[in-house]
Amino acid sequence: MKISRAATRLTFIAALVAASTTLAPAAYSATTLQASMAALDRSAAIPGTSWGVDTAAHQVVVTADSTVTGAKLDQLKAAMAKLGSTARLERTAGTMTPFIAGGDAITGGGFRCSLGFNVTRGGQAHLLTAGHCGNVTTTWSAGGQVIASCADLRGLGATVDTVLCVIDREAGGREKLATDGLDLRPLFTMTDLTPPPG
Repeated sequence: MKISRAATRLTFIAALVAASTTLAPAAYSATTLQASMAALDRSAAIPGTSWGVDTAAHQVVVTADSTVTGAKLDQLKAAMAKLGSTARLERTAGTMTPFIAGGDAITGGGFRCSLGFNVTRGGQAHLLTAGHCGNVTTTWSAGGQVIASCADLRGLGATVDTVLCVIDREAGGREKLATDGLDLRPLFTMTDLTPPPG
């Protein structure tokens, strides 16, 4: 049996098309990825979810914690289906809780700055400053551990409404704690410890 050259070409093209469906997604533009995240903001703002851009894969990574099940998971998947391969879903164990977000005040080394982004590196959560802070410290804080510990205690049935500390640096911590229903009671404030001018 003789196979025509045209049939050979069609077979080769079909093999290329089949192979291309297993390749990595196309490199989507930043504008496309931002549009995908905006669509998720509108249609999938579900507690227990978050999303951001994976710059290496040129995709929006949607993360859903263990509380996203049933109708909530169906809603999330339906919103993502409209985005095609611009987004992918990843599941994470446990429950995600928002402690800090872009633009929130952070402090360190006596300086105040604002958070740029929450990031994950090697499975560990980190934050990036907004960039205008300079290299003034290696450790930034926003009271997140206090809020997390209070949430854990509340989850065990404790009533927690007051936080004690030695020094209130007066860098937004009191306000951040107040949004979680916590009253900050310091022994001293930075104002108390700052000598008067002159």
